[in-house]
Amino acid sequence: MQEETFKLAFFAWIEIPYFIDIDYEEVHPVNYKPEIEVQLRIKFRNDLLRIATSNKWVRCDYSKEVLENSNQETFLMPHYVTKNDLPRIKELVQTHKLPYLHIEKTETVVELHTEFDVSKSLYENIRQYGDIAILHPQVKFFNAEVLPKIASVVNTYRVATLPALRYKVSPISENLIEAAFIQIQDVFTGKTIQQWENGFDVHNHGRSMQHHVENLGVQSRFDLLINNPDSVEFELQFCSSYYLFHMRRWAEALIIASGVVDSLVREAIFTKLSESEASDLWQRNRNKYKDIFNKELPKLSYAKLCDDNQSLWESFVNAKDNRGGGAHGAVIGSFEPGQQEIILSHLRTFYSVARWLSIQNGRPWQLDIARTGEEISLF
Repeated sequence: MQEETFKLAFFAWIEIPYFIDIDYEEVHPVNYKPEIEVQLRIKFRNDLLRIATSNKWVRCDYSKEVLENSNQETFLMPHYVTKNDLPRIKELVQTHKLPYLHIEKTETVVELHTEFDVSKSLYENIRQYGDIAILHPQVKFFNAEVLPKIASVVNTYRVATLPALRYKVSPISENLIEAAFIQIQDVFTGKTIQQWENGFDVHNHGRSMQHHVENLGVQSRFDLLINNPDSVEFELQFCSSYYLFHMRRWAEALIIASGVVDSLVREAIFTKLSESEASDLWQRNRNKYKDIFNKELPKLSYAKLCDDNQSLWESFVNAKDNRGGGAHGAVIGSFEPGQQEIILSHLRTFYSVARWLSIQNGRPWQLDIARTGEEISLF
């Protein structure tokens, strides 16, 4: 005999920090888990308000911090509502004696919704023990399944909208979107079973790094560099490349990183020769990077990279070829599988070559930071 099943609803809301004035609602087949494919409805909305009350489970351990009403039933406040829902929300605030209610406008919210069946035994286990982790989507669900589809809509809107608005519409990436608010509901009763927040910053940046500031001497490094801003010209360009990488703007990140290497090569040449000799050498060889590294720089008493670090040289040649493809016609998809790892490898190569050139030229590399004797890489 087939076991009875219960239908659960998955909702998620993702905020985009700028206004997108379009009607878009489509259903997409996605892998909620590796073995579970669902039909996911994706809808762009401009009519939602964000609700904040004293229910602070979002910032705490929700299993301990949720409010309980007089019947000791778990009470979870909705996080996104429409204007028509406000009377009901205000009534809930009064009923549960919450100390305050904040109502905040949102620019654009992407609403996700799907439904799936669970067995009766699993459902009862969830209700009895509160262990709903088994119903969570796969770890890469949002980054691999959802964000690419949102990005496609936003990219189309960037082209379709007016020039005066277009410059405000940034490409979608984990750097732009902080988190998704998720809610699991019982379809039959309408009861919310659990809520939680999914963070998109898979690189764990932001305030989580703040505790390193004092330990790594950031203030002393800043004090030293602020009096000589020209000393960080090349490093600043790599910071731009780093930003573009985390915005998934692969081609631009590679072009800037490669350009820093070219600029350091030029500086190395102009440091050793008169301006007229250096200009002539640079004009003749600026597009022949292999000749510059293997012939011209050694003539000027610089080390030969391929002899000094053969593996770095081979990676550099590969990165230069990839950079050329990205700059001259090859389209690099921002969410194309495996592309992030490839771009990251090339950026690390350009970074290492730039650092090598800077040190060869007697110039300190200002992005060097050591933790317990180990250098921390920018990428």
